[in-house]
Amino acid sequence: MSYKFILAIFSLVITLSAEGQNKTFIYAEKGNLYYGLDNPVQVIYNGKVLRPDEYEASIENGTCHKTDTALILNAGGYRFLCLQNMQGDTIYFKRIMFHSIPVPAITLNGKIKGGGMQKGWLLASTGLVALVENFNFEVRVYVNAYTAVIHSGNETFSIKCDGPMFSPELRAAIKKLRPHDRIEFTEIEAEFKTSSGLPSTLFRLTPMTFEIYGGLPYVQLDAYFISFDSLLQISRQDYYDALAKDKEIKTTCNAYCDTCSLDVFYRSDKKMSLSERYRFFANDSFNLKWYDKDKLLADISYSHGALSGPITLYYPDGKKRLEGSIKPSATTIYRDTVMTTDPVTLDETMVVQSRTPSLMEGQWNYYNDQGILVKTEKYADGKKLEK
Repeated sequence: MSYKFILAIFSLVITLSAEGQNKTFIYAEKGNLYYGLDNPVQVIYNGKVLRPDEYEASIENGTCHKTDTALILNAGGYRFLCLQNMQGDTIYFKRIMFHSIPVPAITLNGKIKGGGMQKGWLLASTGLVALVENFNFEVRVYVNAYTAVIHSGNETFSIKCDGPMFSPELRAAIKKLRPHDRIEFTEIEAEFKTSSGLPSTLFRLTPMTFEIYGGLPYVQLDAYFISFDSLLQISRQDYYDALAKDKEIKTTCNAYCDTCSLDVFYRSDKKMSLSERYRFFANDSFNLKWYDKDKLLADISYSHGALSGPITLYYPDGKKRLEGSIKPSATTIYRDTVMTTDPVTLDETMVVQSRTPSLMEGQWNYYNDQGILVKTEKYADGKKLEK
């Protein structure tokens, strides 16, 4: 406690009686005063905003300094603030409250707070970022540790990470995730370090969960676009309403077996009962069958994230719509860009992800809704061959 601060206490009664007609207010420029931050305030005396050079200030167990336009206070809890005019008269002596900063939200890449995510986007991320949202101050909250809980097939296991970054072990586990696997970030410990020497503020943050995207709402080929809107004869909103319902997942495999199956059923209030039935194989390959009320709508194969192998689509009444074959391109040309946020520096970096396009190959047969073959086409490396 400074010498000037002690003198102010002894002169308080005399000063306040002499200045009884005068009133002094402290106005926090950013709404409230917050623990461990440089809080700019204005001093209002008898209805006039005082310039910083018109008074002296001291605060209990904290720091204060002036700029050309404001008084800067940094302290914690309830603290006495003393203000004196240049004649040495005390014009303000009260306890003021410094609030704790809001609890941060945990994010991935500084943007995403859980939900569905492509595996490639998850791999492009570098780690967890704790953000204090809708706050007038720029503050840094560091993630000290967390646990990643992975639910894959019938297997659940945990990986502990120190610091905000993904550990090599966690990255290796993410690479093996399959559609509808889940990864939960929990036991997240974060710390707000003050610049004023005050003790740090520790947080235990709310967990967040991501599910790896499963079946696709459309099939995109180089020369053909097949929309599940028309395939299911439902509106796009109805489709997403169905996917937003609670899911029932049945699996007959462990996380990393060579072959296993996975059934996903979407419960819906509408006249629709979508389901996805997977059969996984080694080398990140799987077969996906789409159903509506047990009617097969699509039979598609994937290899290393790209369409590969035979594809057959059906009308809602079960009649065949088209059949053909797909192969991955030898040249990677499709690219996605993802903005990643460094958990330590908060710098943003654009990550370019290469994707392998799918090429139509061989003979493709197209049928009308009566099941009659109406068109045949042949392709080689995605290019339609002339008859």
